[in-house]
Amino acid sequence: MRMNSVITSVSDDQNSTAVLWSKYADAYDGMCSINPAYEEIMSMVQFHLSDLTESFDFSLLDVGAGTGNLLSRLAKAYPAAHFTHLDIDSSMNRYAKRKYLDAALSNIEIVENSFLEWLPSTGQFDFITSTNAVYAIHPHEKTLQKLFDLLRPKGALILVDFGRQQNTNDWVRYMVWNSLKRNGIRRTYQIVKGNWEAAKQNRRTTAAQNDGLYWLHSTNEFVSELEKVGFTVSLAKECYRGYSDIAVCTKPA
Repeated sequence: MRMNSVITSVSDDQNSTAVLWSKYADAYDGMCSINPAYEEIMSMVQFHLSDLTESFDFSLLDVGAGTGNLLSRLAKAYPAAHFTHLDIDSSMNRYAKRKYLDAALSNIEIVENSFLEWLPSTGQFDFITSTNAVYAIHPHEKTLQKLFDLLRPKGALILVDFGRQQNTNDWVRYMVWNSLKRNGIRRTYQIVKGNWEAAKQNRRTTAAQNDGLYWLHSTNEFVSELEKVGFTVSLAKECYRGYSDIAVCTKPA
């Protein structure tokens, strides 16, 4: 189950299996709250960023930033840094903006655009993060090249990407079971009932994978594609219950 907003060049008009991100946005945070694997990857990204930072004054781009869960925690941890939240979906961005305002975070800029259509200066960022978004930006080769180009020399990319065939029923069972242990039957029923739209949209993700719209890859294939564009990959492993990979990469000087 994909738990982040995605910036994709495939529009709903172009393919009937495309995920309706605006509908997904309303259920997004509720589903995240009963998904321990989501919290795990958020913590992993923050851990690897802390391991890489030599200065607290840096610039970071989050691609497919969704409702702002990752940047909310990073902006609190690094108040002197500048963060760019990039997402194509206005509903996701609306939730993120509210979240940032409620937390009085003034070091985050929201950009509403498609990643491949967005035209910032090259070599602009010290760090780029993205969690479960790149697989849906087509073509992935062009996406990875742009990530490389946007980084400054010696900059780092922390990339989590959903690369395996999705099994929505497996995710529903996993999250319901964890919610039952944490919240009990009544609260779990309320959460699932109130966020059923997310499961519906994730079934559309499966259909899009079957139609070849989304990039499927093994960990080795993931690393190979990153190295092709010039990245040095210092860490790569499975995460997110085996559905995703995380890679920590640097751009040579």
